[in-house]
Amino acid sequence: MNKTFVLGVGAQKAGTSWLFQQICNSKYFQKGITKEMRVFCYLNKKEKTKRLKFLKKNINKKNNLLASFLKSPRKYYNYFQKLASNDSVTHVGEITPLYCSLKEEEFQNISNKLDKRNFYKKIIFIVRDPYKRLLSQFGMRMLRKDLSHLRINSNALNQELIKNPYILADKYSEKEIIEEMRKLYQSDGAQIRTKYDVVIPKLIKVFNEKELFIDFFEDMFNDDFYKRFKEFIELDDLRMEFNKPNNVTPKFRPLPDDFKYEIINFYGETYRYMKSLFPNKTSSLWKESLTYLN
Repeated sequence: MNKTFVLGVGAQKAGTSWLFQQICNSKYFQKGITKEMRVFCYLNKKEKTKRLKFLKKNINKKNNLLASFLKSPRKYYNYFQKLASNDSVTHVGEITPLYCSLKEEEFQNISNKLDKRNFYKKIIFIVRDPYKRLLSQFGMRMLRKDLSHLRINSNALNQELIKNPYILADKYSEKEIIEEMRKLYQSDGAQIRTKYDVVIPKLIKVFNEKELFIDFFEDMFNDDFYKRFKEFIELDDLRMEFNKPNNVTPKFRPLPDDFKYEIINFYGETYRYMKSLFPNKTSSLWKESLTYLN
């Protein structure tokens, strides 16, 4: 019997941790050693060297395995094929949001390798209002900067942020926040994660309609999404707990309108592309941001 490979490719700060947890709750799904394997992000020589150095510095069983996948991607596919060989398992896979940075030929190579191992493919890409996604990424960055010295587990941190999402708001002036946010939204890393108009055409070229699931973060936490996603992923026992958020990030006070206008129009092509592809959803779910668009 053919098994199914679930591969999430983004977007960052668009609910992928929560969604992966829902998938992992299925008794028919076998996750890998971690949610984000990140293997395909670092296959060029320069990035691979840096990544292997990091994994070696933080040596443990998981990192040893990830390093072996980087040195020989064939082992990555063999690893998941072995997990899928269990009779009770129908689905295996991972979600690495940074896979949205891959080139079309890299997606094609992944598709071909999965085909050779007779996997059905389920590729997931969740989008989020670019401005709101950037705000969440900014909050995560500032959280790591401020609290990196504290030894606190993610669940405890989530609970603190749920109680007080503005925990960092008084630590920075508006000027400091604007300076940091401007550095972020213009950075290559932020653009890779936010320009859906670059990512989606590559996915559409490589994967067919049955293999590709594109949906909106803003429309995830409801029964309609559950029905859409369950029909796509074909996990019979899939359930969704909408009241358990993952990776909560701190909030800051609203940015000035002129700066918000600046950010949104920097990603104007992304907004326009999404509106052409999903006119109703984009117009409805990203309505506020679209009012700032030229």
